[in-house]
Amino acid sequence: GCLGSETVETPRLDAAADESIVFEDYMTVVPGTLPSHVSLLTGLYPHHHGTPRNGFMVNLRNELLPEVLQEAGFTTAGFAGAFVLSAAFDFAQGFDHYDEDVAAYQNAKESQRRAEAVTDAAIDYLEREGVPERLFLFAHYFDPHRPYAPPEPYETMYDPEGRRGLPGAPRLLSDSSYTEETREQLAGRLALQYAGEISYTDHHVGRLLDYLREQGILDDALLVVTTDHGESLWEHGEHFDHGWEVYDSTVRCVCLMRFPKGWSGGVRVPGLVASIDIAPTVASYLDL
Repeated sequence: GCLGSETVETPRLDAAADESIVFEDYMTVVPGTLPSHVSLLTGLYPHHHGTPRNGFMVNLRNELLPEVLQEAGFTTAGFAGAFVLSAAFDFAQGFDHYDEDVAAYQNAKESQRRAEAVTDAAIDYLEREGVPERLFLFAHYFDPHRPYAPPEPYETMYDPEGRRGLPGAPRLLSDSSYTEETREQLAGRLALQYAGEISYTDHHVGRLLDYLREQGILDDALLVVTTDHGESLWEHGEHFDHGWEVYDSTVRCVCLMRFPKGWSGGVRVPGLVASIDIAPTVASYLDL
């Protein structure tokens, strides 16, 4: 909503945006989860950090933001929402605590845990360990990915039919029995399930922000809310996916930066900003 959607409801991110600097033309440097996250945390393009796609190892010679913060005395804690960011790929460099529910993962394509579980894990950790004087907290949410399957009430939030009679994206794309009219109609319904995933994730990001505020953490923190890529729905040839094409639908992203006590909240930055600028900005702000 804070970036102009009149359809998808994101009240918690919209409220955070009111207290944040909002980057209106923010682009990822690669539309894939693992390489994009490595770029986010190193400030390097994939051809420099060496992780071009999901499933590759993260080179140990890279220096990731949690490593920089760890050396500066921060306690570093990460919570992964999908196997694609598993420590098995050496993504967890620099984290004192890295939480991933490996038992729930089945494969590297769609293995994930819901946003509710990620927020619960982060809150449980802070409740159990207490809040250190200096904390870097990384929470990764994966829900707006195939298969689009939000729980209620989000399944029927934008389509009262929910997923009833709705095929998955692979069948929709491959089943020759569908007429073009039917395919277009079903594609529109699939997109509404994707919208439900976004609103569901918004709610559970909001739960984490509520907890940080209640504990007195939020107003002392630098908060960055960003996405690693977008999603192609029915606009281009890469239907209901991402990773291969670089249209705006897959490379234009969200980035909100909330400074302590909401300083400069509501400022809009219209010019182009790249995802590789995030780690250097955070390090610079902390004078590291």
